[in-house]
Amino acid sequence: MRLGRRDHETPLRVTFRQSTGEFARSWLHEYYRQAGLGPLRRVAGPLLIALGLALRTLARGEAKVTAVGTFFFYYGIYYIARPFLLLAVTLVRRRGRVGPGGELTLELDERGLRLSDASSTSKLGWDVITAGGARSDYAWVEIRGGSRLSIPRRAFDDFAAFEAYFRDRDKWRA
Repeated sequence: MRLGRRDHETPLRVTFRQSTGEFARSWLHEYYRQAGLGPLRRVAGPLLIALGLALRTLARGEAKVTAVGTFFFYYGIYYIARPFLLLAVTLVRRRGRVGPGGELTLELDERGLRLSDASSTSKLGWDVITAGGARSDYAWVEIRGGSRLSIPRRAFDDFAAFEAYFRDRDKWRA
């Protein structure tokens, strides 16, 4: 069933608390999903490690080749660990902003999106919102520049209304 504009003229309000685990899962999924970089991010680390090991094996005493092989090997390890390091920093920064168990409120209306917590409110117009969609356990809103906001699906009383706001603007990507 596709909802029309009259079916959701009142703003859609979703209040939720996102656990650290929910946030981490959605953040990692989005890190590896990012357009153009997703496949590269999945294979680059292991390929760099393999290249480093191959160079070190083939070096046969050549100091420069051994140094380059060692660099590629350790850079491959870093490349695999990088998303988890970024996630750790993001979780620490998030804890300072949202607070433990902090409640967020997302509101959609004809003007755009409003995200607020106990201390601040952010407003984004529909011109800045590039897409919206859903995964099995969370919905997302993409903002110009590639940033995404994730909302647990359990938070929605009426998920169809959320979908309708984006479908009406041809911005829905499931």
